[in-house]
Amino acid sequence: MNNIPRSFLRLFKSYRFSNSSNVNVRTFVNLRNITKGMTKKSVAISTGILASYGLTYLYLRNEKELKKKKERSEMVKKTIGGAFDLIDHHGKPFGSNEIMGRWSLMYFGFTHCPDICPDELDKISEVVDKLSKRDDIPEVVPLFVTVDPSRDDPPAIAKYLADFSPKFIGLTGTKEAVKKVCDLFRVYSHAGIPDDNNEYIVDHTIVTYLLNPEGEFVDYYMRSNESDAIVNAVIHHMKDYETLHKKKFWLIS
Repeated sequence: MNNIPRSFLRLFKSYRFSNSSNVNVRTFVNLRNITKGMTKKSVAISTGILASYGLTYLYLRNEKELKKKKERSEMVKKTIGGAFDLIDHHGKPFGSNEIMGRWSLMYFGFTHCPDICPDELDKISEVVDKLSKRDDIPEVVPLFVTVDPSRDDPPAIAKYLADFSPKFIGLTGTKEAVKKVCDLFRVYSHAGIPDDNNEYIVDHTIVTYLLNPEGEFVDYYMRSNESDAIVNAVIHHMKDYETLHKKKFWLIS
């Protein structure tokens, strides 16, 4: 700072980085006259100081925006998910406590779905298979939760899931219990009008949820997300979780 003329500093303070198009031309003339008497070293130092001020400002602004985005994201995450009590495809009670300590991919659908659900379950099976081939990350448990408990009892779900990954755990329950878990995960579902054979389609949210070992909602994947993209996203969240909790994956069981 000792190499910078006091007159330059006074001008720097008075200028204040105005964005106005009506800046007095005399200001720039004065600046030019002042810099004539400055050494190249002084000019370089002055330029460096100005640049550092600008970079610091941009950095702090970016950090503030990232913090706000993170806070909004955390608020949204806290509104999705929660404790539930259902029945698995073996007819045994299965609550949210069963997935504690394990990563989970949860999908909501129904066994009479003609195309979308099978496609999504195939994709989830592929994701789980790709993840299982890595020895540096923990196992991921795929969950299938029915939105059609009237038709999807444990035997029906067990038969349906036989065409997909053997790691799938199918979940059903009473209408009230299923509605509760759907509400917890903000899943929409609406059964259509039955035909003469009592067949009907259930319109529902097509989303796969990622839950961490605390059973907390972490991320979601749409129908448009390819399996490789989901695999990479899951691994990214696992790495973040490991760093945050300072645990090794093999200690999470």
